[in-house]
Amino acid sequence: MGYKYELHIHTAEVSKCSICPAAKQVEVYNALGYAGICITNHYFNGYNSIPRDVPFEDQIRYYYHGYELAKEAAKGTGMDVFFGLEYTMGGGTDFLIFGLGIDWLIAHPDQMQWRPAEYFTRVREAGAMVIQAHPYRKAGYIDTIKLMPWHVDGVEVYNATNSDFDNNMAVHYAQMYNLPMYAASDNHLGKQKKLAGINADRRYDDILDLLKATANHPEWLFCEPMPEIDVTVPTWD
Repeated sequence: MGYKYELHIHTAEVSKCSICPAAKQVEVYNALGYAGICITNHYFNGYNSIPRDVPFEDQIRYYYHGYELAKEAAKGTGMDVFFGLEYTMGGGTDFLIFGLGIDWLIAHPDQMQWRPAEYFTRVREAGAMVIQAHPYRKAGYIDTIKLMPWHVDGVEVYNATNSDFDNNMAVHYAQMYNLPMYAASDNHLGKQKKLAGINADRRYDDILDLLKATANHPEWLFCEPMPEIDVTVPTWD
C-alpha cells in the first residue's frame, strides 16, 4: 500500500469558499507524498465565481480552468491530477461527479435546467460516477437532509471536515443501501486538522478505475490527522 488519493479539493480560483489556489493545493499534496488528487470545485449551482455575463462555453472554460491550473502545477511532480465537480441540489445537498470531460459539459448548455434525478441519470449514462458528499453534514446553510440512494454510485462516508457522528451516519446510510463507500478531505484550506482519502494498492491513472477498485476495498479508506509539512498556505484575513 502507500498510494494515497484525495477525491475532494476546492481551489480559490473557482470556489468562493476556498482560500487555497490550485498550485498551492498541489504543493501541499505533493509534500504529503500523494499519488493523485481530484479537483472538485463547486459547480454552477454552488458557491463559485463563474461569470454569468459571458457565453455558456466560456463559463465552462472558466470553471475548468481551476483544474487546468492544478494539472499544470503538478507537472514534474509525478502526481496525477483528475477532474471532477461538486453539484449542489439546493439546500446544501452536494454530489461529487467524476468522469465527465469538458466537451460533454460544453455540449449540454441546458444542463442546469434538468432536475437532479435527470442530471444524475444523464451523467451516469455518459459514463460518469456520482458520489453523494457528506450526506449528514450539519451547517447553517443546510436546511434538510436529502438522500438519493437510487441515483448514486457511492457515498462519501468519511469527510475530514465532518463530525464523527455525521460520518458514522453516512456509513450507516451506505450499508443500508449497499452502496460503495469513499473518503475525502473536502479541502478548502490547503492545511486542515484532518485528511481523508484512499490508500490504494497501486497507482491509478484513471479516476473511474480508482473509484471502481475502491468500491471493493473499504479497508483502503482513511481519516487521520494531517501530518506537519513545510508548506506555507494562505489564511483567512
